[in-house]
Amino acid sequence: MAMIRNIKSRIKAIKNTSQITRTMMLVAAAKMNKAHNAVKAARPYSYDLQRIMANLALRAERDIHPLLAEREVKKAGLVILTSNRGLCGAFNSNVVKRAVAYLQESSCPATMMTIGRRGNLIFSRRDVEIGDFYLMPEPVRFEAADKVESGDKIGSADEIGTQIIERFLDGTWDAVDVIYNKAASTFKQEITLERLLPLTPAERETKYLTDYLYEPSAGAILESILVRHIKTQIYRMMLESVASEHSARMVSMDSATKNAKKMIDHLLLSFNRARQASVTKEVTEIVGGMEALK
Repeated sequence: MAMIRNIKSRIKAIKNTSQITRTMMLVAAAKMNKAHNAVKAARPYSYDLQRIMANLALRAERDIHPLLAEREVKKAGLVILTSNRGLCGAFNSNVVKRAVAYLQESSCPATMMTIGRRGNLIFSRRDVEIGDFYLMPEPVRFEAADKVESGDKIGSADEIGTQIIERFLDGTWDAVDVIYNKAASTFKQEITLERLLPLTPAERETKYLTDYLYEPSAGAILESILVRHIKTQIYRMMLESVASEHSARMVSMDSATKNAKKMIDHLLLSFNRARQASVTKEVTEIVGGMEALK
């Protein structure tokens, strides 16, 4: 009887857990749809601006603006985008693995900027220099279980972009790379490493290049458009990361719900066997007692 009660207790606990994981899967699916729509809306402008800046970098003199300057990389900046919460499969661990590989392959010291609590928690336990830490912004308020702790900053694309630009201009970083999850599809995320600064020129396709006419001046236009480009790319990468997080959490919770159902089926089989064995034992004892009375 003790075994039967134990099995019933485990089945009840797993059913309660499966209800939670199913609810989390449905919530993640709803958030994922909104996040993917935001990514699709942001990509055309971001990619076109990226293409324009690559063409400008190809044609303009590199010393016309500090953000176009190429210098020897003595100290690099690495920006990683992770989630604030867990329970999203290998979403965060894949970013961490790629960041660790980057640090090992890098020929110069690197300082990290972590966006998202999970990445900051992981690398704060390692021998890695973390310069800045921001929480990943979300379109919903933080719940009580994920409240903003004292000193935590919810980063915006404008604030983070300004900080990156300042670090590049003052010589703290000679190059800036970003590692994030790109939302390739609903069920697939791609770990992506992008060079943010200095700007990478487009590939030269012809021998002769047509130059652009700048009005009022090249410096004035680049001063405005370069800053907007950096902040736009950061914004798009954050959207990609949030959409990928919700997709990964949906898949992970769906898998957990299916595994819970398999465990319940296995426990029900064990429960029926134990109950049948108990009934058989009781019948055997009754029959044995009757035989003893004869």
